Amino acid sequence: MLEAEKEKVKEHYSKKSVVVNFSSKRYEGWSGRYFYEFKEKIILEKLQGQKGQAILDIGMGTGRLYKNIVRLGYNYIGFNFSFEMVAEAKRKYDGNNNFFVCDAFRLALKDNSIQFSVCVGLLEMWTALSLF
Repeated sequence: MLEAEKEKVKEHYSKKSVVVNFSSKRYEGWSGRYFYEFKEKIILEKLQGQKGQAILDIGMGTGRLYKNIVRLGYNYIGFNFSFEMVAEAKRKYDGNNNFFVCDAFRLALKDNSIQFSVCVGLLEMWTALSLF
């Protein structure tokens, strides 16, 4: 079940029309903007006073959190399992090398290399919540 569900999600997020319009479609309208700004505010409040720490963005999409996290002095690392999403993030942010293609279930990180992680909007992609 997990692999079939992941492939379905991966196929959707590999479509150019989805990738290019990802943030504008996902957060369109006043309610979408409010929802995004609310999520971002909570994340940034939780990170206060942790400058220089490594922040892992699991399921980073096209890297929307990147610029604010870096602007505040954190080391940003973003993962997404869609090559196309990562390519779009690199395009948007001048070829940034902190974006990686990887399955969130198979992250290869050294112990204690990440101080904080965020996962905005990833879990709702799976209908098989019994996985967790």
